[in-house]
This record gives sequence, structure tokens and C-alpha cells, in this order.
Amino acid sequence: PHFLFLVEPGPVGRTLTDHELAARLSYFLWAAPPDEELNRLADAGALRPVLAAQAKRMLADPRAKAFVERFT
Repeated sequence: PHFLFLVEPGPVGRTLTDHELAARLSYFLWAAPPDEELNRLADAGALRPVLAAQAKRMLADPRAKAFVERFT
């Protein structure tokens, strides 16, 4: 799985940290590392309350075009 997937260390089923959540969201929607805004929110521990808004922001970004064309 480490060849195909980004795998975070730790027990399966645990709650992800904000940084892990930012990375998963960013690699899923953009196939790229988190941007400055996601990192800033993760650093502050403030990503979860604005997760839906961040997903909408990311989908509106041109980087999401590859996700739409390849995945969906």
C-alpha cells in the first residue's frame, strides 16, 4: 500500500491530525501538496470547522480540473 497510497503512521481508524487531513484533501483534489492556506489552517488546528468551505475553494481552483477529468 505504501507504493500506491499516502499512508500516515499510527493505528488504523484513529482521528487524523489537521495536517494529515489537509494532505489527504489536497492530494485527492489537486494531486499536489497542501497550499499555504490549508497549511495555515492546519497549523492553527482550525481546518475541521471550515473543511466544507475549503473543499469548495479547492474545487473552484483550476488545479481541480485534473481531478474532475481523471477521477470523476
